Amino acid sequence: MNVLGPAACFFSYRDISVEVQCKIASLNIDPSILGRSLLAEMSLRGMPSHDLHRIERLLEALSVLPFDRVYSNYLGHPIRVAAAFARDLRGGPRYRDIALALCHNFRETGIDGQSAIEAEFLWPEASSFLDTLWTDRSKERDPSYLDSYYEGISSSPGNLLILKGHDKLDNFLSYAIYDIDEYHKSVVTNWVLPLLQEKARPLSEYLGRVVDFVFDDEIRRSFRASER
Repeated sequence: MNVLGPAACFFSYRDISVEVQCKIASLNIDPSILGRSLLAEMSLRGMPSHDLHRIERLLEALSVLPFDRVYSNYLGHPIRVAAAFARDLRGGPRYRDIALALCHNFRETGIDGQSAIEAEFLWPEASSFLDTLWTDRSKERDPSYLDSYYEGISSSPGNLLILKGHDKLDNFLSYAIYDIDEYHKSVVTNWVLPLLQEKARPLSEYLGRVVDFVFDDEIRRSFRASER
C-alpha cells in the first residue's frame, strides 16, 4: 500500500489490513510530523484556534522529553491515539480530550519533566484520570485486579473507556509484526470489549476483529515477511 502522508496514518475504521499497514508505517514517521498532522486534523474537525494553539504548545513540550527511552518514536503512539479518540467524540474535539489522550501514559512512562507538563497543560481532575488509567504491572494478570481496574475506567467521566479502547487498538494494530503473549488478547476479549460494547459499539466490534486478525498465524507470517 502506498501511504499518502502522515494524516493517512491516523486510524479511521478502514479495512484492517490497511490500518495495520498504516500503523506500521507510522512507526517510522517523525512524531513532529505526526503532531503537525494532528493539529491539521483538529482544525478540520472544528477545534477553536486558541485550543489548537494550546495543543501545539503541549506537543512542543512533549517533544523535548526523552520518550525514545521507552521505544523509538514513542510519541507517535499518543498522537495516533489522540487523533483516533477525536473521531469517536460527539460534538467535536475539545482541548481537554486531546490533551488527556496525548498524556494518557504519563504514569507508566515515568519520564522526568512530565509533572511540569501536567501542571501547565492539564487540570486537577486530569490527575485522577491518569491515576485511573495507570496499570499496576505487578497485578496485571490478577482477574480481581482487572475487574476493579476496568470498572474504574468504565465508571469514570471524561470518556476514559473510549480512550482506553483506542489505546488498546493502536497497540494491537502493531502486533501483527511482534511476538505478543496471548494473555493480552484475553484481557481485551474478557474485560475491554464487553464494557466498550455498551458505550462505543463500533469501536468494540472493530477492536474485536483486530484482535482476531493480528493473532492469526498466517496473517502474522505475511506481515512479518513484508517487513524483511
